[in-house]
Amino acid sequence: MPREGLSRRAVLALPLLAAPAVARAQSWPDRPVTVIVPFPAAGTADLVARLLVPELSRAFGKPFVVDNRPGANGTLGTDMVVRAAADGHTLLLGASPTHTINPHLYKRMPHDPLRDTAPVALAAEAPNVIVVHPSLGVDSLEGLVAAARARPSRIAYASGGNGSSGHLAVELLKTMARIDMMHVPYPGGPAALNDLLAKRVTVMAFTAPAVLPHAETGRLRALAVTGARRSPLAPALPTVAESGYPGYEAVAWYGLFGPTGLPEPVAVRLSEATAAAQADPRVRDALARGGAETRHLPPAEFARFLREDSIRWSRVVEASGAMID
Repeated sequence: MPREGLSRRAVLALPLLAAPAVARAQSWPDRPVTVIVPFPAAGTADLVARLLVPELSRAFGKPFVVDNRPGANGTLGTDMVVRAAADGHTLLLGASPTHTINPHLYKRMPHDPLRDTAPVALAAEAPNVIVVHPSLGVDSLEGLVAAARARPSRIAYASGGNGSSGHLAVELLKTMARIDMMHVPYPGGPAALNDLLAKRVTVMAFTAPAVLPHAETGRLRALAVTGARRSPLAPALPTVAESGYPGYEAVAWYGLFGPTGLPEPVAVRLSEATAAAQADPRVRDALARGGAETRHLPPAEFARFLREDSIRWSRVVEASGAMID
């Protein structure tokens, strides 16, 4: 048969080959969908998932179920999704550690999150608040930087662990301000906060809902917000950028993913349903009370955001010397 005839037949066959995939995407979901949260219950990632899941259940008429699978800074739960069938029935509520921090923090990873997961939608972002114990004797970010310069490596700051958003928020400040403080990692933010309140450490960057009540009672002093904008929970509190470090921004983000190979029509439907959930005032208000805010990016824009965020945190991790064997 002439080559032209073969080419014509191949072109005509393309719609027939695509038809089964489109049909499967249209019939999805045909059973309950599991949304794996690779972090413990009661954290911000869990909050985002539990606000989205009921909305997705209503949108698609099938149960969406949260399954918390914490471990290794989000790596264990993420790996479960990487190994799952790419049929849209196993999803991931990922975050900055799982995709743009861990690959630079750990020398050995069981997967490449940017290659082995499919971005669906950015859902929310949450800044931290830099706070100090009153015994440190500072009441502004400028005062903290001056104290750290006067006592290099002698001021201890706490975090919820290597690679946590609070850890890297302070590391980014250290890099931009050219100061040195001693990092004391804890097995989770609440444990670190308890030791900050007990004056065993004197500096920390942590979620606004966790630290602002202590700032209001005078047990802590709030210095600055790590996001690009002021927090609606503390509108009088300046950002780090406003406090003398233009361009500074360190937020934790949360988004929805599937395994690589997730059908594009399924990803688009999920992204659109996520955007609809984000527009619900009840969802926005609940996130705000948790110190987060909605931000939507569809699959292609989310993928671009991930690449840029990965480059930024690779530089911070390298400068911090925090890489783990």
